[in-house]
Amino acid sequence: MLGLPINFNCRPFDASKPTLVAHQVHLVPFNFGFKMPYPSSLSEFDPDAVNMRMELWTVNRILRSWRASVLVAILASAGKPSSCLDTF
Repeated sequence: MLGLPINFNCRPFDASKPTLVAHQVHLVPFNFGFKMPYPSSLSEFDPDAVNMRMELWTVNRILRSWRASVLVAILASAGKPSSCLDTF
C-alpha cells in the first residue's frame, strides 16, 4: 500500500512487521475469493471477490475501521501543536 518494506524477522509491535491477513475493505467480511466454503477446484476462485491482503501492522492499526474523514483529520494533525487542531 505504501511501498514500505515488510520485515518478517522483527520483534513484536515492530512498525514494519506484517499483518498477514488484513481487510482490503474494512467493515466488510473477509473473503478469500472462493464461492464455496470448501472449494474443490480453482475454477471456483473469483479474484474480484477477494477482501484480504497483507499489509504493514502499523497501516492496519491506523486504518482499522475508521471513516476516511477521521483518518484525514488524524494525519493532518500529526505533529502539529494543539493550538492548530481547532481548524479541523
